Amino acid sequence: MAGSSQRERVELLQVHKNAGTEYPVGHELVVSSSTAARLYRHKIAKPP
Repeated sequence: MAGSSQRERVELLQVHKNAGTEYPVGHELVVSSSTAARLYRHKIAKPP
């Protein structure tokens, strides 16, 4: 899986549920670069 080892910290702009866990606005997560790009594109998160 190319690029899967790259990780990025993001800050949530809205409540986000992942794998059964709900994270509040302002919570910071460390995710893959591709997931970060998707969250940015959908305005779910921003760089911290």
